Amino acid sequence: MPETYRSRISTKGQVVIPAEVRSGYGFVEGAEVIITGEGGRLILGKVGFDEIYRLQGAVRGGPSALQMLEEERRKEREGEERSR
Repeated sequence: MPETYRSRISTKGQVVIPAEVRSGYGFVEGAEVIITGEGGRLILGKVGFDEIYRLQGAVRGGPSALQMLEEERRKEREGEERSR
C-alpha cells in the first residue's frame, strides 16, 4: 500500500480517507480518530484503549474538570458584565 494519498477538504472541513487506507488500517464508519500536529504534519490515528491508558493521569495534580468548568463560567460572567 502506498504511503501517500491525496484528498480534498470539503466546504464543511471534511476529508475523505480513501477506502484502501481505511480498510488497511482498520478504520470503520463512526470510529473516533485522533489528529495530532507534529513537525508541520497532521497524523491521523485510531483512538483505542491503548491511547486512553496512555493519557490516564496525564493531568494529575492539575485542576479537576469541575474546577476548570467553574473557572470558565466565572470568566464568561466577568466578560458579560464588562460588555454591559
